[in-house]
Amino acid sequence: MLVRDAVPDDIPALASIHVRAFPGFFLSRMGARFVQDYYASVASDPSGWILVGETGGRIVGAAVGFGDPARFYRSYRSRPVRLLVPVLGAVVSDPRLIPLVVGNVRRARDARTPPGDAELASLFVDPDDAGAGAGQRLLDAFVDRARTAGNAGVSLTTDADGNDRARRFYAGAGFTETASLFQGRRRLLVLRKATGA
Repeated sequence: MLVRDAVPDDIPALASIHVRAFPGFFLSRMGARFVQDYYASVASDPSGWILVGETGGRIVGAAVGFGDPARFYRSYRSRPVRLLVPVLGAVVSDPRLIPLVVGNVRRARDARTPPGDAELASLFVDPDDAGAGAGQRLLDAFVDRARTAGNAGVSLTTDADGNDRARRFYAGAGFTETASLFQGRRRLLVLRKATGA
């Protein structure tokens, strides 16, 4: 599998894979248009990283995050008009998303990634390619990118409950729990791995 930086033409495929990989999760419920806008924002931000896994010219997954999370979130929040159309479209289709939108805005505002750490915001593999090691390769590449950029560690949040497979995956890759927090009734864990930078 080739791991490379994403290019703008990759964004629609990444959004499609994300929605299939995370059915029922917040970004997927917001719709493909919102996911595309989000990933385009990450790709265009100087602190944003999208590492794509590709096999035979086909995208199989990605690791998405930020070398400077605080900078990215400030920049992302500074464009409310750009976000308004896809957010309104999603909440008109499903008003139950309103508290999730509010919760995610607060979570982004209150992000607690340790200073100097990169943040892994999303790691996903096409369900048709799951179990072939693509996720591990993408995670390793992301940690290597953070080390090369001088980040002291990589932090991420993941669900605490009903998420044993992902928790085992990250523990096996050397991530340890540093905190827990609540987003409404949803309990999240903050995991971290030092890069050795």
